[in-house]
Amino acid sequence: MTTSNFFKKLDRTASLYKDLRLFSGVATVARGSQSRFSMPYGDAHIETSSKLHTHQIFPVASISKSFTAVAVHQLIEQGLVGWDDPVDKHMRPKDFDRSSPWCPRVFSNESTLAECRVPTIKQLLSMSSGLIDQLTCPQAPWESEGGHCLLTKAFEQPFGISDLAWLAKGDVPAAWWFSQASYDAPLRFEPGTRFDYSNTNYWLAAHIVEAVTEMPFKQYIESHILQPARLDSTIYDTSVGLNQVQMGTLPGSGYLVDFSEGSEPGMYQHSRTTRAMALSGELSAGIGCSSLQSTTSDIIRWYQLLFMQPEVLNLTRAAVARLLQPSTHIYGNLYYAQGFHVVPSADPSMPYGIDLAYHGGAIWGYKTFAGLRMAQSGPEDSTIAAVFSNRKLIFDEVAARDSCSIVGLPEVGLKVPCNPNPLMFLDHLAQLGLDIYNTELAAQAFPSPEALAMETGF
Repeated sequence: MTTSNFFKKLDRTASLYKDLRLFSGVATVARGSQSRFSMPYGDAHIETSSKLHTHQIFPVASISKSFTAVAVHQLIEQGLVGWDDPVDKHMRPKDFDRSSPWCPRVFSNESTLAECRVPTIKQLLSMSSGLIDQLTCPQAPWESEGGHCLLTKAFEQPFGISDLAWLAKGDVPAAWWFSQASYDAPLRFEPGTRFDYSNTNYWLAAHIVEAVTEMPFKQYIESHILQPARLDSTIYDTSVGLNQVQMGTLPGSGYLVDFSEGSEPGMYQHSRTTRAMALSGELSAGIGCSSLQSTTSDIIRWYQLLFMQPEVLNLTRAAVARLLQPSTHIYGNLYYAQGFHVVPSADPSMPYGIDLAYHGGAIWGYKTFAGLRMAQSGPEDSTIAAVFSNRKLIFDEVAARDSCSIVGLPEVGLKVPCNPNPLMFLDHLAQLGLDIYNTELAAQAFPSPEALAMETGF
């Protein structure tokens, strides 16, 4: 099959998923520095039947973490921050409305150990600090019962009207968010001992940028990353238009698309579509971890610059190699680096030592994915894919069976698990895009659910 036929396969698959309400979004693929494919599918706004276009700006959610990681590595390159610095080296208690230094302790066996266990900057960026994830808390009963969850505290001591207005307007310092529930919370485990995806890590990373540069995080990201990189369609606006209308952005939240079992056992069919909930001020709470909005083309350019022209970002290739270093094992051959999931290469000659680098995100019914499949000849021949969607799929539980089907989806070797991953179809499109220039991979049938279990976070 020729490359053009693979692009036709990607287009046909995306169109089919769009028709079956399994996908609505934009898919873009590049090889090296050259864009090779970009197409929109579906509606930007179902209520008015307005169509998506290739330059549509989506909330990219956790893809934002790579920008925060680059910001910290810029400071490392300047000698202002050390990769192995304990985080409290850059934390002044007064910034957190405290009088004593931060002293996180490990929660163990229903008690909290006495000694301080301060994680390093590397452990923050590589998701091994032990910090409770405030955007998904509670994950364990003691987190909520101990008053360590921001959401729990917000219900117990509701914010006033002036506080809510301030949060909705955005640009709240990272230290404020961290001070609300994380400063006095115990750690879930000893720093550096295991992987645990926590958005709170990137709150603290954003604070380090603010503390060291004495600049608001938004200002630093815009002046040191977005403007030099000419990412003109990437927006840092945590007010979501309250401060200023942003042209090209999507209106409000995305959509929740429900599928349930139809009259025939084991057959899913569309039942209803609703708006997802978007909380005012939620992007403000995403400082450092999920606060950016962008296009697929801009995110493709972001990967191109980072991997091929890091000097534009004031980084050396050695700094990029450090950023992509497989730091924390997740499962199988998947690791978390800093702001990226990576799959290390078994080939020692592979550039940066990786086969794959990617991240995904999810917020308000939006789903995003961006990744780079490394070529042995170098990043200039690598494949980069970005797929963004404004649909979140929700599947009702179906009784245990070997496999299920979706009404209208042709049987072409496609087996759908009876409890499908909501990201399954977006991930499939992303994988098709990444593997277009690898004929052996691209010729494979639809991948197994396990192969699609790419962790995206928020």
